[in-house]
Amino acid sequence: MIDGIYSDPNHVIAGSFGGLRAIARSGDEVVCLGCDDGENWWTLLGKFSNETDLTIDFSPKAPRVGNLAASVVEGALKFADGNAWVKLKEGDAFGVDPAPKGLQGVYRDASNPGFKGLRFVSNRLGKVESDKVTILATDDGLTFKAFQGGSVADGKVLCQTGILDANLTDTGAIAGWTKLQPAGNPHALIN
Repeated sequence: MIDGIYSDPNHVIAGSFGGLRAIARSGDEVVCLGCDDGENWWTLLGKFSNETDLTIDFSPKAPRVGNLAASVVEGALKFADGNAWVKLKEGDAFGVDPAPKGLQGVYRDASNPGFKGLRFVSNRLGKVESDKVTILATDDGLTFKAFQGGSVADGKVLCQTGILDANLTDTGAIAGWTKLQPAGNPHALIN
């Protein structure tokens, strides 16, 4: 199963979300949310060609890379360029953000431990801000679902994604969700 949270060794910033990737599969489609700099979350889309092989379109983030082939192997996502994202094991390396700002980031719905109730939020397609909001969510900590929709205008978000139907402000407050920050090093949760 590809669903989960991964660490990309090419972008790890210890003690931050830099290098984290969250992936959800629905049928042959794949949605990936990632963070390279510890602040900004991007969205990339991909497609499976069979049960273990897929292609992710990196062109919105890295135009020279374009479509990059990958294979799901035990505990990792291995790319044709030699990079491998390592799947993180269940654990709790997230704490409450005392001064949340901005829409993008990692949230928790309710006070669940570990990965349960995590929500990853981005309003970027690659490097470019978008008026579309993408949320990758897990209730059980294992299975992730992707929701896309909503619009961003005047610092507010109208989000009707199927998981959330609310008017949001760009302050890190989302309908009962708590915005998180790293507590320790999330990359240490490698399987």
